[in-house]
Amino acid sequence: MEHTCAFTGHRYLCRIPKTKYQYLLNAVKHNIYELYISCGVRTFLTGMALGADMLCAQAVLDMRRSYPDIKLVCVLPCLNQTQLWNDADRAKYRRIINCASKVICLSDSYYDGCMQARNKYMVSHADMLLAVYDGRCGGTQNTYRCAKRSRKAIIRINPKDYSTDWSDFSGVLFRY
Repeated sequence: MEHTCAFTGHRYLCRIPKTKYQYLLNAVKHNIYELYISCGVRTFLTGMALGADMLCAQAVLDMRRSYPDIKLVCVLPCLNQTQLWNDADRAKYRRIINCASKVICLSDSYYDGCMQARNKYMVSHADMLLAVYDGRCGGTQNTYRCAKRSRKAIIRINPKDYSTDWSDFSGVLFRY
């Protein structure tokens, strides 16, 4: 049986040093591999925000080289999501979008609440959530809580020490 995992995580991770970024990327890849092997996850949803979303998307694309049946679905809150981004971030965004298996755009233009609508869409269309989450308040915390309320399985990677917590996965894993 094939399953879907959504990603959420902090935007500030686009500004961490390269070495820490690589450690975090490796931690995400390890967990994607575990989800692929142990849980039959083949489809991964990313909201394509700066930071964790694009890091997770890159991890999926890297993994797809070895596992070509992995799919990356980019769920965009709006067409002009990158309007205020710098050129380098826009270029990275376009590279990921061009390699995605599918792109879903929820709105033609930005509006208050479109990011939250995207996050709710991803949680409702996924069986589980991989959260790169350090406990801070904000959109990542809201998405994490939404997934908990929806009784989704959750894997949490702490970006401060790269530790992984599958405790919100226990008991749920056997549903699959």
